[in-house]
Amino acid sequence: MKKIILTGCMAALTLLCVSATDRRPVPAGILRGLLEEKLEPRTRAFQAAKSQRESEIAQLLAIARQKQKVDEAYGARHLAIELLGEYRADEQEVVQFLLDNITLRYNVVVSERSPLTGYACATALSKIGQLATYEISGRLEHDRTDKELELYAHVIRQVDGEVTITRFRLETRLKEADGARKRNLEKMLGFLAKD
Repeated sequence: MKKIILTGCMAALTLLCVSATDRRPVPAGILRGLLEEKLEPRTRAFQAAKSQRESEIAQLLAIARQKQKVDEAYGARHLAIELLGEYRADEQEVVQFLLDNITLRYNVVVSERSPLTGYACATALSKIGQLATYEISGRLEHDRTDKELELYAHVIRQVDGEVTITRFRLETRLKEADGARKRNLEKMLGFLAKD
């Protein structure tokens, strides 16, 4: 006997068939094709799932770019940015948008605060990972605001997992830096000294 369970996945609902005896989800729709015995249907399912992800990321980015009269916490724009992070959307266009808007802040209610609390773009970048740190490094060639540098430092720290690793990384880059890059790295290290 099988039951149908509805679960939310992004903005769309996904159907999962669950066996009553072993309770393991059996994917329906596109993902069901991954279980086929033959290679061709599995490959089609893979490509369809990949295309669906790309489409959803493009739609989320379009929502995130929309300026709203009231840009509130947990509004459409905020949630779209959060979902870009959850999707680990490492497409160049997404990462550039998030970096361009890194200081965008929402007043959110959370049980634990961190230096990234309320900064949806910075939080999304920390979930995206290494590509975000590479792009941050490229932005250090020019003067940045203190808030941008503070958030850059904490995004890199989140990606690295340990503040000692981040300090080592920044100190190593500082040895070879000059001009704006050197000033920016020094400030970022100062923000990490508080951790």
